[in-house]
Amino acid sequence: MRCKFLSMLVVIFLALPASAHIFRLHSNETSYEPGDEILITLEVKNTLSVEKKFDIHVTLTEEEGKYPPMAKAYSINLSPNEEINLTIYNSSVSEFLSNGNYTVHAQLIEDGIALYEDYLYFSISGLPDTFNIYLISSDRENLSVKKDVFLVGEKVHLGYYSSVGNLSLNCTLIYPDNKTKNIQLPFSFYPDKKGLYCLEVHAEKEGYKSVDTSLSFAVIGGVLSLRGEERREGIPLHLVIVLVFLVLIVIVAYLAIRRKA
Repeated sequence: MRCKFLSMLVVIFLALPASAHIFRLHSNETSYEPGDEILITLEVKNTLSVEKKFDIHVTLTEEEGKYPPMAKAYSINLSPNEEINLTIYNSSVSEFLSNGNYTVHAQLIEDGIALYEDYLYFSISGLPDTFNIYLISSDRENLSVKKDVFLVGEKVHLGYYSSVGNLSLNCTLIYPDNKTKNIQLPFSFYPDKKGLYCLEVHAEKEGYKSVDTSLSFAVIGGVLSLRGEERREGIPLHLVIVLVFLVLIVIVAYLAIRRKA
């Protein structure tokens, strides 16, 4: 009886749809330098005697986030014992990439279930390093508070922060009328025109990738006195004087009428 039960289990197991497939990532190298070709392929083989339909998800990431993540998806149909090789990534190492350690992760999915997965690791070195630069507009000389809306005549301070020092900067300030002025940061000025201003900066440092960045800020109506006190645009002063004078006449006339009464 026991032997018969075991035989039935074997028959049932053999009748179940197996999922023994070949699913492997390959690369032509494990480390790359400028000018090298990166070639990453995925080997997929249906080892069963029936046709299979699969979805494949692939991601490429750099461990420190210095390069934008990449994701790809494929849908394939494989006949019995059919094998294919997908080119996952093929590129030359150039300044568009970044130094770092990269991970490629691939999943073989059938009916929403991940049957297999594989990982591949490689590194890139020898490229120029990267740096960050942040442009700032403020009403304070020390740039402690960021501000992007100013009044006409209000002093504007422009500057930057960077992850590295001794940068070579090419800075252009674009006025609302599209006139331009080459400036050096830090820079301060009193805007006399309403509208949108734009600061464009090209930053360089030896051994690093160059960076192009920009900053926009607005100047709106209203002016400031020499003491820095705000005076909004409104009714002209001479009209205010006339209105006050008319009010006084009305009051005097009213009082005179009451006395006669």
